[in-house]
Amino acid sequence: MGTGIRDMIRRCKNAGLPEPEIRLDGGCFVLTIWRKTPESGAQSGSSSRTSHGTS
Repeated sequence: MGTGIRDMIRRCKNAGLPEPEIRLDGGCFVLTIWRKTPESGAQSGSSSRTSHGTS
């Protein structure tokens, strides 16, 4: 695991969020970072980024 992934995990924890979900889906790397909703402050929603290509 590279230092960028560890940094994202640490930043999520520091923000009071769960660790990001990291998985492969159909040959694509998918990272889901959870966020707090503006209305309630509770975590629900997610933001996903997909990077094509795997090694």
